[in-house]
Amino acid sequence: MILAVVDDPLFLSKIQQTAQHVGVAVKSARPADLPDLAIEDLPNALIIDLNHRSGKALEVLRTLKSDLKTKEIAVIGFVSHVQNDLIAAARDAGCDLVLARSAFVSQLPSLLQRFSGTGTPGCTADPEDIHRALFPQQAPRPRTLDELKQGIRRHVRERHARR
Repeated sequence: MILAVVDDPLFLSKIQQTAQHVGVAVKSARPADLPDLAIEDLPNALIIDLNHRSGKALEVLRTLKSDLKTKEIAVIGFVSHVQNDLIAAARDAGCDLVLARSAFVSQLPSLLQRFSGTGTPGCTADPEDIHRALFPQQAPRPRTLDELKQGIRRHVRERHARR
């Protein structure tokens, strides 16, 4: 089972419909219900809208990751790709995977299967989808997984060099 902390009804509906299609149980939750609900249900993963209207997404992350009973729950966050500060803060707070909204939607079926325990282990995302999520306006696209890995390493080195 996966908990979803999403306040946009259309987006939540998309998550629930996709989950039903791939045979994964998704339960909606409010930030105020966590971490009690997470302790009670012990979900495999938590999907969280980092732009949640409550403004408590990072607080929820820190609370979950600091509790011994819930720190092992995988957390998938999604956010606008231009909010670099929020992306960094989410990673610092313990978010296991932070994706742009568009990448999250395109990878939703494989993410649900992977994090619910019903999919195959390891990354099931297409290398081109990962490339588009990381480098939305850059080309050329990688032809192989090794080219994708090299591009990611280069991207990380460049980001660290800018700091």
